[in-house]
Amino acid sequence: MPPTETPLRELTAGIASEQVAPAGITAVAAAAAMGTALCEMCCIHTIEAQRATRTLEDLGEPVDQSDCDPTHASDHSLEAVRSRLETQRETLLTLADRDAALVSELFAGEAAPSAETRRQAARIPLAVIEAAVEVLADAPLAIERGRPGVAADARTGALLVEAGLRASAATVRSNLEGDDTDAATELLDRLAAAERRAAAVDLDGIG
Repeated sequence: MPPTETPLRELTAGIASEQVAPAGITAVAAAAAMGTALCEMCCIHTIEAQRATRTLEDLGEPVDQSDCDPTHASDHSLEAVRSRLETQRETLLTLADRDAALVSELFAGEAAPSAETRRQAARIPLAVIEAAVEVLADAPLAIERGRPGVAADARTGALLVEAGLRASAATVRSNLEGDDTDAATELLDRLAAAERRAAAVDLDGIG
């Protein structure tokens, strides 16, 4: 059964076992997907609150706006963010499953992995990083415009995603250490570009 279809208690027991997989990047990608889901949840709750507010206004009912300011953002902007977050959540879950399968295939034997094997293993965490960067690009809008009751959840989610990015970057560098091939250089260039984008997001200054 793929890791993402495994009950959480069973999945964590499988990680904490003698099996080679699921391992680090499967755990990281799954955690980043959960973080993404928190940002997505913030958008969904805020959109629904805004719709409810406008419905009451249309009916001429008094509106308590203490938990939702309809001027914060349109449904359409948050809906676009929500849609992108959903896409990245699914991407991260797919990568979690792919990593478990790849680790089982490449590292189950006794022999030390070759440089090519390690390059293959670096590609999935790099893809996790690139998905995480897309989430972090949208997270500030969810945090800034989200309802007060769920904006904190979006911040928590963004921090989970950021941690996943950093852990994945460490894995990429570990797998490519000492590899001076053009293929490794290309992967490291992609990593550097993704990290530059992520560095432009100031989560501490939001909210």
